Amino acid sequence: MDKQLNKAVIQGITGYLPDGVKPLEYFMKFLDISKEASYRRLRGEIAFSFDELVKLAQELNFSIDNVLDEHSNDRIVVDLNTTINADVETGFINAIKENCGSLKQAEHSKQGELTALINRPDLFFLVRFEYLFKLYYYKWMLHTYSPIDRHFSDVVMTPAILDAGFRFRAIENSLYRCSYIINRNLFEPIVREIYYLYSLNLISDEDLLLLKAELIRLLDDISILMQRGHSPSGCTFDFYLSILNVETNVAYASFNEESVSQYWFSSVNPVYIYHPDSCAMNKKWMEAMKKFTVLISQSNEALQAKFVKEQRAYIEQITHAIH
Repeated sequence: MDKQLNKAVIQGITGYLPDGVKPLEYFMKFLDISKEASYRRLRGEIAFSFDELVKLAQELNFSIDNVLDEHSNDRIVVDLNTTINADVETGFINAIKENCGSLKQAEHSKQGELTALINRPDLFFLVRFEYLFKLYYYKWMLHTYSPIDRHFSDVVMTPAILDAGFRFRAIENSLYRCSYIINRNLFEPIVREIYYLYSLNLISDEDLLLLKAELIRLLDDISILMQRGHSPSGCTFDFYLSILNVETNVAYASFNEESVSQYWFSSVNPVYIYHPDSCAMNKKWMEAMKKFTVLISQSNEALQAKFVKEQRAYIEQITHAIH
């Protein structure tokens, strides 16, 4: 780290310290370093390590992007949201909290907006249903921690996990508008995943039928949102059917002066970026994608009905898998 950038980092971090707290003593205690090591960091003789920056950012609730932004416009910080050192349940709850935290500013904004480009139903939809939320947890667990050796029916949704899901679902009540650019075969990927897990004897016939029933209910809910254009909480929902194939889920949220982008490189683990310029680029790209879509919420009833019929056909294929 060059001296100019290191100076900016020191000024940025000390600016987030509570009033009356001395930086020297704070760094000694919180980072568990000697007095001399703390002095050397404050004088800029040695740089804070990245691990130290992350630890300070989490404790003082600041974005590393904001500290680095003025002197390093060519760099962005990516939050991979990895919690592999925690146990499975704690790791998942932390992941949900991170997702909630990235959108928490919406609670204080009357103009909170979410724009998402999706090729499968995202957590906002799945968390409303017992078995679909359990499936999300199950896939997260397999992606993050375990080989495929645990049966779906053995997974326990503890009260703490359900509470985290409830808190995430409540974010919708704070949003003013949700715009979804959706793939034409929106339900096919999740149906294919369920079938694959079933073929490995990890999902029972009973659970398969329960998952199918909830997928149908989810499709019915989305159909109602398309027809009405708003949720019971008053959030406006716009659905755009993409002409192009949607390769992965991407989201952009804005509230007050804050924004965040999310990118899914797997079906369950998003990457977060808070850098303002990067978020602005993501927003511009997603707005450009609307040129290759057709609005089907509260319009284009024939195309809307065709979309719902095709998704229902994907879901019905689940029954054909039963031995």
